[in-house]
Amino acid sequence: MNRRVGFFAVAALVCFAMVPVLDSKFQWVPKAVGLLYIVLTLLAALDAFGRRRL
Repeated sequence: MNRRVGFFAVAALVCFAMVPVLDSKFQWVPKAVGLLYIVLTLLAALDAFGRRRL
């Protein structure tokens, strides 16, 4: 598909993997960044799909 999609998906997985390691007061940071990477993954996939369709 696109390199960006793979990168953002792996980055989201890394962020979510860090959640159990951190203190409870800091767990919101990797959750928020992971969620942002999921949104970026979806947007990059839509962009790649749209460019292929044109």
